[in-house]
Amino acid sequence: MITKLPSDLPSAGRKPFWSVMIPVYNRTQYLARTLESVLQQDPGPDQMQIEILDNCSEIEDPEPLVRRIAGDRVQIYRQPKSVGLSASFNACIQRAQGEWVHLLHSDDYVLPGFYAELRQALSLRDDVGAAFCRWACVDESGQQGWVAPTERSAPGILLDFAEQQARGQRIQFVSLVVRSSAYRVAGCFREDLVYALDWEMWVRLATQVPFWYEPKLLAAFRVHSQSESSRLQPCSTGTISDVRKAIAIFSKYLPPQKQVRIAAQAREGYALRCLEMAEGEMLRRRFRAGWLCAMRAFTCSHSPAVFGRAAQLAFRISARTVRFLLKKLLRLLR
Repeated sequence: MITKLPSDLPSAGRKPFWSVMIPVYNRTQYLARTLESVLQQDPGPDQMQIEILDNCSEIEDPEPLVRRIAGDRVQIYRQPKSVGLSASFNACIQRAQGEWVHLLHSDDYVLPGFYAELRQALSLRDDVGAAFCRWACVDESGQQGWVAPTERSAPGILLDFAEQQARGQRIQFVSLVVRSSAYRVAGCFREDLVYALDWEMWVRLATQVPFWYEPKLLAAFRVHSQSESSRLQPCSTGTISDVRKAIAIFSKYLPPQKQVRIAAQAREGYALRCLEMAEGEMLRRRFRAGWLCAMRAFTCSHSPAVFGRAAQLAFRISARTVRFLLKKLLRLLR
């Protein structure tokens, strides 16, 4: 069920252009880097609201760190009780006072030029409801790894983006800003989804407002063992059930003649992702975890592509295992 936001989000006087809303819960390990990346681009309180929304943390209180880094420049709001992911994101949107809302997770960070580049484009486009840039994965130390492919070579509106986004997740929170009025049109994050709640939201938004794309690399998504996405375990039974549910929901936002085909492509894409993770687990010799990932891929899709990828994986792992055993045997015979 989709809950609508208030018709007029709160605002005191003249609206700032940006609302940078940072949800935090029981972890401040990377928060300093997150805050610094925003403050280095801060155009001032008249143009940018920066607020920490603490989800009633019980382990690490973010306020001492925030005050040490930002003084009184950053507002802090503490939830009276801990709530779920979707409720926390929705509270951020409801408290946002700016024209554009940036939901920034406390372990991610923006790169120089993020706000200036997007503002330059968005100030001229009243028709655009959301915008995102190219982003990269970084590890615990900030070392850059995988970089998202470009959606287009030059800045501009993405055509047929709802269908592209429905086929597979293309956005990370850190890379995306949404016009506050677009959230009012689309409604809240669904509270009946957990792992795939953002995937569903971005498809829903894309069916209602144009998306702008900036091909410059301006955002960093941190991958680490304590992240929420790692905690939720992408190949777990519950996560795959959540993904299948999200696909069933957002495929209905699309034209009727395309719903079945795109839903099948989305399930196939997630199954292939599970097989990629299965291979990674097996290469680290975590064979039970890898086997479970591989088997659960088939709960998403039975397409020829999934069977073909599984066969390739079985062959490669078998070949590696045989080579490993032969090396062990040769060492014993010497």
